[in-house]
Amino acid sequence: MNSKIVILYTEGTYHTAEKIQYRLEIEGLQVVLKNDDIFKDINYYTNPNDYVVLLIPSLKYRGYTYKENILKMINEFNYRDINFISVNLGKKKDPLLNRTVSFNLSQGENKTIDMLVAYLTNIQFLDFEKITPWTFEELIVSLLKKMSFNIEATNRRVDDYEVDIIANSTNRNQLIGTFKNKWIIECKFYKHSRIDVNTIKKFTYLISEKFPSYRGILITNGIITSAAQEALEIMKAKESVSIHIVDGSRLKELILKYPELVMKYFTTDGEV
Repeated sequence: MNSKIVILYTEGTYHTAEKIQYRLEIEGLQVVLKNDDIFKDINYYTNPNDYVVLLIPSLKYRGYTYKENILKMINEFNYRDINFISVNLGKKKDPLLNRTVSFNLSQGENKTIDMLVAYLTNIQFLDFEKITPWTFEELIVSLLKKMSFNIEATNRRVDDYEVDIIANSTNRNQLIGTFKNKWIIECKFYKHSRIDVNTIKKFTYLISEKFPSYRGILITNGIITSAAQEALEIMKAKESVSIHIVDGSRLKELILKYPELVMKYFTTDGEV
């Protein structure tokens, strides 16, 4: 693993940070411990493709400035392609961290640390630079099947549009029982760019005009710009469509739940 892991510990979490550091170093990973009062200097300690693990006792009683610093740090990491992971010692995850990879130690410290170590050990193989756009689509199909989606069609031509994946899923609600959702899934693979406003507009139009009874999922290996995220919310309200975006960070989190997918699509010999 060429990248390093920077563990930011907070007051009262130093011993947990040491425990995580020890476990990761056993796996041969490069780990650095830093106190979280270096928020203002974190850019000097990190490079693209590094991982920052922030240990948080609880954000409930933290001041506005502390939360604002975390949000700024997360946005900066997204821009610089630095991976952010939160490790919560409190019982509830703060909404501020909803779009980050997160582990909760209150659900069992040793078990959660095992999961975190497995995540950071396997993720070294999960490099989208190793695959092609066609392999990326195959990966998404395999992932959807693992998640109990039923694939109806792939690469179907509809007028001037090529729909990557048409699928359905069976869901259950205690109030109304079992029901099905229908999905149009777009796969966007990027080497050096990000989802932009124009991509969002095209996908929104496809769902609203060609598949009004379907929900949409746009899956990418990259990140969504703040302008694109804002445009998505506006167009969802305007066109009354249900569209979700799975960005690269969330996609990695999902893939890592299935180590066999990492072995199949990201290693040359099929073995991690």
